[in-house]
Amino acid sequence: MSELIDPATRIGAVHLVTATLEQQIDFYHSALGMKILQQSDQAASLGAANRPLIVLTEVPGAKRVRRATGLYHLAVRVSSQLELARTLAHLADTEAAFEGMANHGVSESLYLHDADKNGIEIYCDRPMVDWPRGAQGQLKMDTLPLDLDNLMDELAANAHPWDGLHPQTDIGHVHLRVGQLNEAQQFYQQVLGLTLTQHMVSGAAFLAAGNYHHHVGINTWLGAGTPPPPPDSIGLCWFELCLPNQTERDKVADRVRTAGVAVEEAVGGLLVCDPSRNGVLLTY
Repeated sequence: MSELIDPATRIGAVHLVTATLEQQIDFYHSALGMKILQQSDQAASLGAANRPLIVLTEVPGAKRVRRATGLYHLAVRVSSQLELARTLAHLADTEAAFEGMANHGVSESLYLHDADKNGIEIYCDRPMVDWPRGAQGQLKMDTLPLDLDNLMDELAANAHPWDGLHPQTDIGHVHLRVGQLNEAQQFYQQVLGLTLTQHMVSGAAFLAAGNYHHHVGINTWLGAGTPPPPPDSIGLCWFELCLPNQTERDKVADRVRTAGVAVEEAVGGLLVCDPSRNGVLLTY
């Protein structure tokens, strides 16, 4: 059995390449309610409180490749059902184009996309004691209709003006497109040390640190063998996998090197890539 990653590991900021920096800033700031933490002519960092959640880098002329590995969606986790209801009401006021809403058993979720068509999930976790499980205790996430009436009842009882995302908002997980499911699962499970929490016959798997439902999702819904995008394409640059300290970060980096995967020094951490060239920045 491979060594497990530290259970305190979490997802940090998601770094995206864009060709239209101002449009992306406007979406994440005005529509989604993130604070602009830093901004220059070609880059910006946005988040909640002082925590970066999205880092944007402009590459003029960058193009989106429709059939490629990369980001399926990034998942913004709000702190409660009330905050999800407040976010839903604000997005409705801005006439956001929702792509779906769901009750996954472990969470309640809204789906939409940003100005570059990157998928976004906004969700709140349900109490862990209510997470659906099979006879052997295995997690059984599902996709059921979201009870909007119940959600908006939260808002009716606790109405106050929208003032942006709650300071405790973070990135709960990322969901990635990969070329080969088994190969990617082996990397995240055997090399990085995440635990497989659910495998779907539709071509998806979910993995986590500790007892969370998932920090990383992977799928081959575009088809097995989907290639990586060209460098500097619109979309995912990398996401941060945050270990609790340098010792734990270096343990993971050593496992990556032992597996024959390159580890590159980068600003803020150590950069590795999964077999589908999705970037993972190991930080602490």
